[in-house]
Amino acid sequence: MQEKWVLIVDESIQFGNKKLLLVLAVPERRCMQEKVLSYSDLIPLVLKVSDSWKYEHIISEIGQQIDVKQIAYCISDNGNNLTCAFKSMNCKHIMDINHKFSLIVQSVFEHNRLFNDYTKALSLFRAQKSISKISRIVSPNQRIMSRFMNLTPLFEWGMKMIILLDNNQLTQEEQTALSFLDSYRTFIFDTYQILIRLNNMQKLLKNNGFNTKNAKKALSLRANAS
Repeated sequence: MQEKWVLIVDESIQFGNKKLLLVLAVPERRCMQEKVLSYSDLIPLVLKVSDSWKYEHIISEIGQQIDVKQIAYCISDNGNNLTCAFKSMNCKHIMDINHKFSLIVQSVFEHNRLFNDYTKALSLFRAQKSISKISRIVSPNQRIMSRFMNLTPLFEWGMKMIILLDNNQLTQEEQTALSFLDSYRTFIFDTYQILIRLNNMQKLLKNNGFNTKNAKKALSLRANAS
């Protein structure tokens, strides 16, 4: 019987005018073990740059390295070119957990008025204060393309600033500049608690694998942010 493989596929953000395609392979039997994957488990199949990666090109690159019949399933984000490639190869596609959780977060916050007002206020704050005397308290930047995958730093920053304000540990100028946070106090606290819970759930599933037992454990973390 032929060895079955799990492919981990990603098309990177742009490097100049080029994009990177990465395809890694892991024996399916290794993925069934209750042990986190390590770098030594990964076999590089494709590492190439191109002006663009259409799904036909992705199929060609994968087909040159492995018999499609040996692919158990493919893991990637939900990029159209990647999902079209998997569909054309009749390969099962599983979205990676980071992107899956980010879609859940996006569904909750994308059209939330308080969320949009808060992130716009932070963007304006960064633009106005990044090169000022109070640049030390400027909020972290956020990648537009993956904004719902890295919200924790924004709300962690908000929590820290509110604590500093409440404990009078900032200069008068800094306090004045951060006064806009007062109207977002409850929202920042509640959202931070949600994000911590989601991060804990992701960590558990990444380190222990996805099965019925671990899914129940992950769900139980909804009530525990510690």
